[in-house]
Parts: sequence; structure tokens; C-alpha cells
Amino acid sequence: KLPKEKVREATRQIAIQMESQNHPYIIMFTGQNFQIWFGANSERDLGDLRDVQHYLGGLLHGIGEFKRQDALDKEAIHIDNIMFTKPTQPTRMFFSLHYPTDTSKKEFTGLSAIPVPLDDLMDFIPSDSAHPENVLDKFDLMASYVSSFFDQVRVGQDYEAEGETETDPPCIRLD
Repeated sequence: KLPKEKVREATRQIAIQMESQNHPYIIMFTGQNFQIWFGANSERDLGDLRDVQHYLGGLLHGIGEFKRQDALDKEAIHIDNIMFTKPTQPTRMFFSLHYPTDTSKKEFTGLSAIPVPLDDLMDFIPSDSAHPENVLDKFDLMASYVSSFFDQVRVGQDYEAEGETETDPPCIRLD
């Protein structure tokens, strides 16, 4: 297990690389670790999954290792690109809880998956900022941050493709 400072510094470096290439991005604390979501910039289409994998290999070279065993052997950051090699792999969504399923054997924190602004990354305190009760208190602010990113990358209910068959989910409030 790597020191949190090393993980955060690598996350910061990746975000800075995305920013330097004008990619819209957002950092997510998953409840245990960090992910960076990003979209295409105005100069270049991302292409297919293989194109993205190749592009990231060049863009992020030297920040970490893309192969898990290489990261372990070198005590380096593992840049997990599983969603590019297994696109049907479930992806944690913002505001979900890092919580076990009935069949899971992993340890879980119970913390929320939340956006973390780059300026807050190095001083981020998960047990405070990502605690579900504190997330509820700041939900509107955090949700606007996520919504802004989704608008930048044109993902979500306002950006369905022509002929989309999705329907609006029912809004059910439990009191």
C-alpha cells in the first residue's frame, strides 16, 4: 500500500496533464481511492477504446504504471485502465457508497464517491468530506460540480442520442 501523499501527488499530476491538454476532467474520490474522469478536448476526438488507451499511455508516461504487477514491483502508482480493456466493467458513480455486496470479500469504507477539486486534493480528509451525512449537507454544491462536468462532456439525460429508448426514472421520496 502506497502512502496517501504519493497517490494524491500522482492524481494531481494526471489532472494537471489533462488540464494542460485542455481536457475537461473531474476527480472522484471513490470511497477508497481516486479516479479521474475526462472528456475529449476541442482539438482531438478520443476515438475508440484502443485509441484512448494508446493516448493515455503517452500522456501519462512516467506518472505511474498501467500494469498492476509492474506497479507492485516498482512500488509505483497503478493507473488502472480496466474500463478501456473491459468496457462492461461496472463503474462507480458519483454519490454512491463504498459499501459491500452480499458476495464481496473486500473491505469497504462506507464513504461516498464525491468530486474533489484539484485545489482540495492534497488536504482532502475522506472521513470528513466523504462521510454520507456531510455529503448530504453539501450535496447541492457537489452535484452542481458533477453536473457541470457532465455538461462539458455532453453526457446525461440532456444529451441522449437520436432515437434513444430510455425513459425518465420515477421520482419516489420515502419519508
